[in-house]
Amino acid sequence: MISASCPEKFWGKAALNVVYNINRLPTLVLQNLSPFERLFGKSPNYSLLWPFGCACFVLLNPSEHTKLEPRARLCCFLGYGIEHKGYQCWDPVSNKLRISRHVTFWENTTFSSLSKFHNSVTSESLFFTDSSIELFLGSDTGTSDVLNTNPPTLVPVEPV
Repeated sequence: MISASCPEKFWGKAALNVVYNINRLPTLVLQNLSPFERLFGKSPNYSLLWPFGCACFVLLNPSEHTKLEPRARLCCFLGYGIEHKGYQCWDPVSNKLRISRHVTFWENTTFSSLSKFHNSVTSESLFFTDSSIELFLGSDTGTSDVLNTNPPTLVPVEPV
């Protein structure tokens, strides 16, 4: 949970995810059968298991995006649906838990490694928030009352 940078509010989801996975693993107590296989009489589908805390993209409802906005949102995989068939993913933008069957996983990438990029792209703040970057040429402090009105010099390029 530390390596996934999981906040404390999701530790319960992490425990449920572990129990879900343990119930699908073979055990010597049941003669190399999994509890799932013993209960339902068929072997579990291992292709549906994903690492806790990995990055995933959840397909949004048509009412949640416009024509020019992305149709999926970067989320953090938390586990499997208990009451509904689907994956439980935390959406940091809307700050809610999404349960969806339409999820694309990046199983080798943790959500915490992408969350800084995600927050900077989707934040509604200005792009230039670093005050150390000079926005105008010739300004000493980054904020200047006088703008540089000289046009940039153009360098001619010879055709190839």
